[in-house]
Amino acid sequence: MRHDSDPRADADHAHADLAGLRIVVAEDNWLIGEALKTVLERHGAIVAGMAASVTETRVQVASAQPDLVIADLNLQSEPTTHLIGELTSRGIPVVVITGYPEIANECGNGRMAMLRKPVHADAVIAAIRRLLGSRSG
Repeated sequence: MRHDSDPRADADHAHADLAGLRIVVAEDNWLIGEALKTVLERHGAIVAGMAASVTETRVQVASAQPDLVIADLNLQSEPTTHLIGELTSRGIPVVVITGYPEIANECGNGRMAMLRKPVHADAVIAAIRRLLGSRSG
């Protein structure tokens, strides 16, 4: 995950719309997961759960009841397309981060944003804002 902008300026701007937002991060690469967690918390969000597999993600979502999920499209060699479909059909927006953008059209229903790895921190925050803006309308 790339951090090119000044995090203090980003945090000042973002706190108003991400403060208190509950997010589950589903990522099987520990470094990427921790980078996401740092960026989200810097912007005022609450990382309500971390998961490295589809099964762990379902458990975290059930217990944390998040406002949004950030998920890799492939967790421990298991596609997450069914999970993403389940979440979006329940009204939980999903930001999908993947190295396989050609699969993007197979899942989601307007409650999903697709980001290609390597992803920039600003792109993650912008995708969250877009999804939450469409959800409130």
